[in-house]
Amino acid sequence: MTHPKPPSPRDPAVPADVGLDETVAPPTPVPGAVRPTAPGVRPAHAETAPLGAQDSLSGFDVALAPGAEAGEYVIEARIGEGAFGDVYRASHPLIGKVVAVKVLKMRYSVDPEIVSRFVAEARAVNTIQHPHIVDIFAFGALPDGRQYYVMELLEGRALRDELAARGALGLAEAVQILAPIAEALDAAHAHGIAHRDLKPDNIFLRGDAQRGWRPKLLDFGVAKLLHDDDVAHGTATGAPVGTPAYMAPEQCLGRDVDTRADLYAFGVVAYEVLGGALPFTGTSAFELMSQHIHAQAPRLDTLNPALPDAAVRLIDALLAKDPGDRPAPLTAVADHLRAAAAGAGDPVREVLSSGQLTVPRPAFAEPKPRGWPTPAVAFAVAAV
Repeated sequence: MTHPKPPSPRDPAVPADVGLDETVAPPTPVPGAVRPTAPGVRPAHAETAPLGAQDSLSGFDVALAPGAEAGEYVIEARIGEGAFGDVYRASHPLIGKVVAVKVLKMRYSVDPEIVSRFVAEARAVNTIQHPHIVDIFAFGALPDGRQYYVMELLEGRALRDELAARGALGLAEAVQILAPIAEALDAAHAHGIAHRDLKPDNIFLRGDAQRGWRPKLLDFGVAKLLHDDDVAHGTATGAPVGTPAYMAPEQCLGRDVDTRADLYAFGVVAYEVLGGALPFTGTSAFELMSQHIHAQAPRLDTLNPALPDAAVRLIDALLAKDPGDRPAPLTAVADHLRAAAAGAGDPVREVLSSGQLTVPRPAFAEPKPRGWPTPAVAFAVAAV
């Protein structure tokens, strides 16, 4: 059965101050898409920023020439460029290890708050150390003061690109991607870290549908270390941070968020992967966030009737408006998705009786509208 393809993230028919799939991270400019310059190679950190964004200090950001050094690594070529920084392919001259080096642009290297977020991303990833999270293993500064970190270099494509090319995936194939990402998020949560910007752009795929997918979770650039409010928050009070198409209701309202916002975003991603479309659409980011707060998503099996009811209800539960109604931990969600794909009974009913998932029974019933307020007018998106 052919399923509808998700809308292009750059569909010109979607007018908005900010793309519906772009990161909202006030008070700094919204970050924009990395533009790889080497075919078939994408750095293990995909940055998102407004197309056409201008860097007033770009004259100071001299591209690193082949042979330049970033710590122990020798630059080979620039492979990506974004609003916040450039990404280079590099190698270790003695052991030959090939890596990606992300260099923060000069205008941000002199901004203490941005540097704090940049350092916090490296710190967060290094703290988690999970096989399905991109590895960042070195940090430093160039002689001109620009900050950089060194990470593994991945070759493949983003989940966003796979969905754009193919549309919805079957449950068995989707679980190869979703289950490891759920486990990676759960590992972050165990370290007190909420990602806060989960989306198909930040899930990188190695392998293929025939040999099996090996996904990696990327871009902890707006991650929040929940035990450290002074590091990596990068927000103004009352201002939402994230990507509107994937933001939890509480996130849209600019409230403090915890790991349960990631549960909601995971539900949105799972819905898109299995249904070939987002649960909510709108002509502006504000309208889209209003739907996250007030509207109920169409049942997933209306888009993909082949899905087992157990999987449909599990994803419905992840999209609960009340954070306390979302099933957790994500490792258990991963297990039950695998069970649903294998046709092993009704994992939702079984988990309700076992108590393995910390979610009340009503969360798996048909969703009921809730009295959430309107999105905060403090929705501050930097116009580009």
